[in-house]
Amino acid sequence: LVTLQFQQSLVLLIGAGLYINTFLRLQWDNVGFDIKGVLAFDFRFPNAQMIKRVGNYNGFPLLEVNPRPPLVFRQILEKLQTTPGILSAAGISRRPLDQGAMQLPFTIVGRAKPPVQPGAQDEFTASTFIITPNFFQTLKVELRGRDFTLHDDAGSSWVAIVNQTMAR
Repeated sequence: LVTLQFQQSLVLLIGAGLYINTFLRLQWDNVGFDIKGVLAFDFRFPNAQMIKRVGNYNGFPLLEVNPRPPLVFRQILEKLQTTPGILSAAGISRRPLDQGAMQLPFTIVGRAKPPVQPGAQDEFTASTFIITPNFFQTLKVELRGRDFTLHDDAGSSWVAIVNQTMAR
């Protein structure tokens, strides 16, 4: 019995050591933005309070967004930006390295759809995040084009910021 407990403890200890080693290596990995001094937290509304399905378009759901959550998010962001000690504040729909980002299809004008391979998707898709103005500045990401502004809202033309891979 003691031998069995010792073996199980050893397996758990080795697993914990490997986990800590991976965590430490990931901390020093270049993820494309500066995470030093960044505090992240989750704030979510239940889906039923955020969106309502109103139909379909090309096989994708058309959603109506409740106007209240964006107002609450804006109030929280404004409060954070005026809090002493906070140099910059921004928001994003999902943390960049988390799984589960919205995958939206897109086409490239003047280019044919990719050939259908067995087991492959028959269209281009991209991970999509909704962010607030100042997001890239907060994470010290250098942009070649312009950042989002408060004028980029539901009433304006759609705006997207893409990475180099997407641009290619």
